[in-house]
Amino acid sequence: MGTKPKTRFTVIVGEQPHELFSIRERTNGDLLITRRHGSHFESVEGPTRILGQRLSVHRSLLSASGGYTIKQTLLLAGDRQLDGAQFRCPSLGRFAAVMFSATCPDLRNGKYLMKARNKDRVTSIGERGVGNDTAFYHVIVSDYPISPEILGTTRMTVRTTIFKHFIITTMAGAFAVPAIPQCDLLHLFTSRIRSDPNEPPEQLAVRLESFSPQDIVDYAKLATTMLANGTYLRHHRLVFDNGERLTPEQLHVVERELTRYRAL
Repeated sequence: MGTKPKTRFTVIVGEQPHELFSIRERTNGDLLITRRHGSHFESVEGPTRILGQRLSVHRSLLSASGGYTIKQTLLLAGDRQLDGAQFRCPSLGRFAAVMFSATCPDLRNGKYLMKARNKDRVTSIGERGVGNDTAFYHVIVSDYPISPEILGTTRMTVRTTIFKHFIITTMAGAFAVPAIPQCDLLHLFTSRIRSDPNEPPEQLAVRLESFSPQDIVDYAKLATTMLANGTYLRHHRLVFDNGERLTPEQLHVVERELTRYRAL
């Protein structure tokens, strides 16, 4: 049996598609998401090399509330693993949740170049190329089409991709700030993050109602501000190969540009 085809989500850099994440749909309609992850995970213990990052979305068919589960696993060097989950109940009979939000690092290297197979589906999250700007995006999963008119009030580029049981919506933009090797990733969890893969799943995890379209708009605006703040801090700590840093004047320009963004 051959490898099942993927749907690859890309941005254009230098007139070539560069892959941000891909989705493989199981026969039962569950989604398996693989991100083109960064090289290191930062924590209070210092940076740790990332070996892989994956998410899954599935319907909790045995649940009395008919809920949905989004799981995430981060594989780290040293045989370490971080697991988290987001549990959502339908709201007014409909399901929607934000899976994650992220900024893009400097994509101009071979790691992110898309390598699609013949049966893969390719979709771009934006109409315009990234250039040297810092792109950002939010990924939403739902079981119904969310109004593009409502999401469009954010002034981001909105794209939808339809699967058997789910619809993936991306909202994307770019800050006019040079991309650097580091980036930020925001998650939503309703369970405690587990660091021991042998630990049994948490039985008392919080189960929240699904996002409304306005909830998604509000979250996207908040998350964009958080990503902008993270980008500023990374530029503030940035040290070039020659040991120099950005000047206060250059940091002021970065700060000013991060207060606004363009659609991607």
